[in-house]
Amino acid sequence: MLKELVSCVQRLQPSMRTSPDVQGETFDRWRSSVKVFSALVNVIKVFDLRNNIKTLLKYGRMFLDIFLRHAMPLLDKLFRIEKDDVQALLKMLQQCTRYLQHICSHSKVAKDIALTSHVPQMKRLLEQFVYRVKVMLTLHNCHEAFWVGNLKNRDLKGEEIPSQITREDDSEEEEEEAASRLESSDSDGEKEESGEAKGNESDSDGSCSESF
Repeated sequence: MLKELVSCVQRLQPSMRTSPDVQGETFDRWRSSVKVFSALVNVIKVFDLRNNIKTLLKYGRMFLDIFLRHAMPLLDKLFRIEKDDVQALLKMLQQCTRYLQHICSHSKVAKDIALTSHVPQMKRLLEQFVYRVKVMLTLHNCHEAFWVGNLKNRDLKGEEIPSQITREDDSEEEEEEAASRLESSDSDGEKEESGEAKGNESDSDGSCSESF
C-alpha cells in the first residue's frame, strides 16, 4: 500500500500556474493522500513487525520527500485562503512524523542495520519538514501557531529512551563519520603527493590539481 501511495503522489506535480480550481483539486488529492498515509502509519503502530517498520522507513521517507518538494509550494500558495485546512493537513502529517522519529530512535537503540541505514536520510527530512513549516507560518504571520521543541527519544510503544543511550549512539555515528572522512582525506593526500611527484618529473612548470 505504501509503495502504491508513493507512486500516486509522485504524479501530483505542483500546480502553481494553473487556475484556482485546479489548485484546489490538487490540494484535495494531497489531503486524501496524507489521510491514507496517516491510516497506514496507525496500522503499523499496531502491527509493528520488523518488516512493516522497514517498509515504513523506506516509503515514508519517499513520501515525505515528495511532500516537501511538491506539496509545500502549493500550501504556500493556498495558505491565505485555506488557512484552517492547510494547518489541519500539517497537523495530521505531524502525527506521522512524530512516529517516524520514534522509529529512528528505536532503530538506533536496536542497532538493526536494515533499519538504521534509512535513519540519516529520514532524520534530515524530518528536520526539513519542521523548519519548512515554521518558515511558511512565519511568512504568513502565524508563527505563534507553531513552535519547535525538543522531542524526547521514545521507542515504538512511546516509552522514553534514556538519553545516555541515544548520546552514545550519536557519538558512535560521529566517530564513524570522522574516521571515514579521515581515511578519505589521507587517500586524497597520497594521490596528490603522487600526482605532484609525477608532475615535477614530467613538467618543470608543474601543474595544479583540484580535490573534491
